[in-house]
Amino acid sequence: MLLAGAGQRICAQTSDWVLQTFDRDICGWNSVSPVTLAFDPSQDDTGNGGGSCHVSFDLSQGGSFNLTANFENCCMCLVEVHLALDSYAAVAFDVKWDGASTVTLDQFNSNFGLGSPGIAIGAMDGSNSLYLDYPTICYSNIYIPNSATGGWAHVSAPINPASAYSINGGIGIYLAESFAAAGAGTAGFWLDNVKLVGLKAPQLIPAMSHRSGHNFTLEWTGNSGSTCTVLKSADLVHWSTLATGYPVGGLITGTASYTDTAATNSQSFYRISSP
Repeated sequence: MLLAGAGQRICAQTSDWVLQTFDRDICGWNSVSPVTLAFDPSQDDTGNGGGSCHVSFDLSQGGSFNLTANFENCCMCLVEVHLALDSYAAVAFDVKWDGASTVTLDQFNSNFGLGSPGIAIGAMDGSNSLYLDYPTICYSNIYIPNSATGGWAHVSAPINPASAYSINGGIGIYLAESFAAAGAGTAGFWLDNVKLVGLKAPQLIPAMSHRSGHNFTLEWTGNSGSTCTVLKSADLVHWSTLATGYPVGGLITGTASYTDTAATNSQSFYRISSP
């Protein structure tokens, strides 16, 4: 009979970091031509009488779609805040597509076949420059969902803790996409409630299955986008790593499982740590 134990490492958690609610202004947000930003009090996802940030892009000028957001915790203090993005689970925001756009949402998301489709989310370094030549801090580029054409939609992009630009301290994030120089048309959308979602330690729900081959399955729940490290020990002193950055891409449904197919010891202990 296989005896096994499972334990959870209680790790540091982080609170959500709100970049902007756009209730009064768009302070801390900037754009590079041909992108323009404007505070719009007539569009608000929270219904609290605030507003949102309207983003417009003139494709006839071509070039890059870029906008940046600083981590400043007050708009007028001008004090840089450095955050390690691997301390957060995801970048989240609400978005609504502007029906007055002359290009379709599919065209905007597809990048008209130029380069990688979708919008890259990256980190700004301490000199306020962009890491445009480096991978996104998330697992992949993001897309404005089709539901945003009929109203507000929520987007959550899990942060990849293995990215070097998530580990390094940054002063803000950027959203970027490249378009052909000889483009045509306009695109626009509203942004609201942009934040970094804090990490929460996963809850471990151990389960054991005994069958031919001695498989042992761990199950746990956690916050969306989080990844974990799975470790194993025979004596609670010496630990070996079975998996890191698991599950790949982060938790999608809030639950995950891992099966050790070599659980042949008479007694083993398992630990889930985050990240």
